[in-house]
Amino acid sequence: MIRIVHIINDLGRGGAENMLYKILPNNQKTETEHIIISLKNEDFYAEKIREKGHKVYCLNINSNNIFNRFKKIKKIINQADLVDSWLYHSDLLAFIFAKIICKKKLIWNVRHSNLERKSNKFTTLLVVKLNSLISRKVDLIRFNSFKSKNVHLDYGYCKKRVEVIDNGFDLELLYFDLQSRNKLRKELLFTQDDFVAISVGRWDVQKDYPTLIKSISLAREKIPNIKLILIGNQLENSNKELMDLIVENNLNDIVYPLGSKSNIKDYLSAADVYISSSIGESFSNSIGEAMATELNCIVTDVGDSARIVGEHGYVVPIKNPEAIAISLKKISKYGNSRNPLMRKRVKENFEINAIRTKFEQSYEKLLRE
Repeated sequence: MIRIVHIINDLGRGGAENMLYKILPNNQKTETEHIIISLKNEDFYAEKIREKGHKVYCLNINSNNIFNRFKKIKKIINQADLVDSWLYHSDLLAFIFAKIICKKKLIWNVRHSNLERKSNKFTTLLVVKLNSLISRKVDLIRFNSFKSKNVHLDYGYCKKRVEVIDNGFDLELLYFDLQSRNKLRKELLFTQDDFVAISVGRWDVQKDYPTLIKSISLAREKIPNIKLILIGNQLENSNKELMDLIVENNLNDIVYPLGSKSNIKDYLSAADVYISSSIGESFSNSIGEAMATELNCIVTDVGDSARIVGEHGYVVPIKNPEAIAISLKKISKYGNSRNPLMRKRVKENFEINAIRTKFEQSYEKLLRE
């Protein structure tokens, strides 16, 4: 039995957490055992991963328990054949335990592509710099986009052992659902003629919501029936900064901040176009999910977003609400029609079973060395 230990910051509704969940097999009837360590509390994906048959330890590390929790991590990693860490802080912690203390093989998963000072916390950039200095001792560095790989190699990450594996999407769970569309549009009091845009993500400077909101304000002048749904952590009425932004642009009657939702497929089905206004992405899960439901997508030219949507997507410069508004006007001419070519692109390039196989082959290759 091969034992792989995954270390991740938390198991909330983030892109890394989502991808970790998706690449894990549905049961433990395999030759590989996956064990997950979350540095924080129980969260959304913890129980979902357990339902797949995997052990999950949510350690809630703090100043009162740090010594005992570190002993726990050491004990678990000592029994592992391979450690696979996700995100910068977990990468650093995994390096200490896997390479220095327990002498195990280590993979880092890097899923970020914007390292500008104005867009990141000082502590995050400090950890990235530390990681770049020790990266030559890591057995493999895995990126989820070519943009992320190039940015981190320029930042000093070791280029000797790197790979790129795209995010993957389960097309059995992600598809256009007409029944859900009609139900949600009725609940939200949308008419069948309303042109509904949607954006999914967390409240974060990297997502550039000021540009998104401004683009809707501009588009409204030529698309009077436009609406905007916002889905994600802190995208709700209690977020004063977001609500001020909406009110300042006189959009409080057409913008719907609905917060986190588990039935993303249903809300994507209810919409007519997807917008990603980010100033920083690596490989956006949300764009891929929107494509799987046959939505036309407007994306900023960051990370690998242009490559993801391909020739059938609408790619615009960052911080350019005018360009987004122009694209919205073009797409609005198609009314409520879907774009099956977007789903076809996901099926041919980013289907989860093919991506999961790439992860498994990566593990097998490293373990043979």
